[in-house]
Amino acid sequence: MGTEEAAQGELEPAAEATEAGSVTQQDQALQDEMERLLEENEDLKCEIEEMRTEMDEMRDTFYEEDTCQLQEMRRELERANKNCRILQYRLRKAERKRLRYAQTGEIDEELLRSLEQDLKVAKDVSVRLHHELEKVEEKRLSLMTSVVKEKELGALGVERWVGQAQGEAWGRI
Repeated sequence: MGTEEAAQGELEPAAEATEAGSVTQQDQALQDEMERLLEENEDLKCEIEEMRTEMDEMRDTFYEEDTCQLQEMRRELERANKNCRILQYRLRKAERKRLRYAQTGEIDEELLRSLEQDLKVAKDVSVRLHHELEKVEEKRLSLMTSVVKEKELGALGVERWVGQAQGEAWGRI
């Protein structure tokens, strides 16, 4: 049995060497996988950081747009308030004039002059339009007369032409 033990003793170092080689290959494969995963992890960290930066930029842009919209709305509100105050002032002024007229029976001279001016302009426009209408009516009548004359002449011409054509036809027979 001594030879068998010696043979086994020789086999064991060879098996150990084979085992050590496969363990080294496994270690290398694990080491490679670990390095690949570490690189992928670093890439993902960079991608996450880029996304955070983009999100911050988008948030800033959104806040800027929001701020601009808010400022524009405030300006519009200020304009509306100003217009409202102006209209309220005019309303109070008109109410005071109406009350003054109701109490005194006094007609507002400025309003009266304005109405008289408007009436004069309306009369002038009315007269001008009336004259233009008369001219247009005269032109229409003149055109209608000329159209009727042309139709009559055309009808006479057709009758003459037909008569001549019939006479010629009878003359050939």
